[in-house]
Formats: sequence, C-alpha cells, structure tokens
Amino acid sequence: MVYTEKTIDKYNFLKKEKTDKLNNYKKIALKVKKMEEENKEIYKRIKAIVELKERQGMLLKVLYPIFSEIKENKIFFRNLRADQGKVLVDGYAVSYEDLAQYLKELELKKEIFKNIDLKSAHEKKLGTYEVIEFNVEITL
Repeated sequence: MVYTEKTIDKYNFLKKEKTDKLNNYKKIALKVKKMEEENKEIYKRIKAIVELKERQGMLLKVLYPIFSEIKENKIFFRNLRADQGKVLVDGYAVSYEDLAQYLKELELKKEIFKNIDLKSAHEKKLGTYEVIEFNVEITL
C-alpha cells in the first residue's frame, strides 16, 4: 500500500486530534480526582462539625442538672471541667449540710450520672466567711 502525502497528512491530523482529545480527557480526569479529594476533605469537616454538635448537646444535657440543683445560693463553683466521661467540680458550700443535700440531689439523677464521688471537703476561711471547700468527680 502506497501512502500519499495527503493520506499521511490526514493521519497526522487525526493523530493530533486524538492526542488533543486524550490530553483534554487527562486534564478532566485530574480535575475530577482533585474534586474527589476536596469532597473527602469536606466530608471530614462536616463529620467533625456533626460530632462537635453532638458533644455540645450532650454537655448541655449533663451541665444543666449540675447547675439546676444549686438552691438558694448555697453552693458556689470555683472551677468546672468536663473531661472524657466525667465532670470535675471544685467549689464552696455554705455548710456541710448544703453540700450533702446538693450531692444527694445529683445522685438521684441516675439516668445521667453513673457516680458522684466527693474527693475532698474541708472548712476554709474565705474573707470573713467560714465555707466548705469541696472537690467532686461526677462520672457520666
């Protein structure tokens, strides 16, 4: 078979056309891959936000009873920390009886708190007042 110059030009043109299309498809494939990676990153961010929202909701569910059981301004918090599965409370009570009543009310909330552990309680002079300084660990 004899190739004429015209036939060779035609094949070269088709080859160039196909090469251009192939390069174009490669560019599109790279864009698609980049978009898939961005999609994975966005999914991770959304998942993190959802988990954070769930944790915030859980913390509110836990903190509300801790604060709501404070009656007549007889318990004062100095520090409150929420860690993995527990809440640590440092504070002051007007009397041992007030502290005992507060802890008793928290213990009644078995659906929220697994254990209420009084780590320490002792008298302390705070300005002109005698108060009870306490540390409590609440297990969720």
